[in-house]
Amino acid sequence: MYAMAQRLLATAPTCCQPEVGVYVETDSHDLDRYVGVAAIVCLSLDIPAYVVRQARAVLEPCLAPDDLPMSRRDDGGVHLATTLTVEMAAALRELPPMNAHVYPPDDPLPSTLADTFLALVNMEPAEISWMTCWPGVHHESGFQLGVNGAVLWHRPPPPGHSLYVHVPPAMPQLAEHLAAAVGGDILGEPALGW
Repeated sequence: MYAMAQRLLATAPTCCQPEVGVYVETDSHDLDRYVGVAAIVCLSLDIPAYVVRQARAVLEPCLAPDDLPMSRRDDGGVHLATTLTVEMAAALRELPPMNAHVYPPDDPLPSTLADTFLALVNMEPAEISWMTCWPGVHHESGFQLGVNGAVLWHRPPPPGHSLYVHVPPAMPQLAEHLAAAVGGDILGEPALGW
C-alpha cells in the first residue's frame, strides 16, 4: 500500500503547496520512540476521571507555561493536549496505561515524515495524509493511508492497510483514474472525507 501511495504522490501536480501529516494511536507507556522524531511532536490523550487527581500531580510539572490547562470532559475525565517531551513520556509511565495519539505538525513536501513514522508504528493504527492537488482540483484533495486498521472513513475499519483518495463528489471518475494510474482499483463505496 505504501508503494501505491508513493506512486499517487508522484502523479500529483506540485502547483499547490502539498503537505504530509501523520497521526498515530499508541499506548501512553510506549511514547519514548516518538520523542524527537520531528521538531515538534504533539500528544493528545483522554484521562479517565478515576486518574485525574493523580494525573494532575504527575503531569502538571511537565507542562510548558503556554500549554492550555487540561480541559474537563462531561464524564469527569480530562483531555490533555501538549508537546511530547522526554519528561512527559516518563511522567505518563507513572499513571495507568491510556490510549494516546501522537502527531507532528503537517510538513511541506518533499518530506521524510511519513517514512520516519512508518518505521516506528509497529502494529499500531496510524494515518498518513497527503494534502495535494489533482488535475483541475486545487482544494480538499489528496489521499490517506490507513495503517494497521486505522479508522478513517469507513466503520468498522477494514483490517490491514487502506488507501483513500480524496476527490470532489462530482468527480468519481477521477478516483477511478487515479486508482488505475497506480495499479489499483476502487474497492468500496464512496465515503465522506475531507
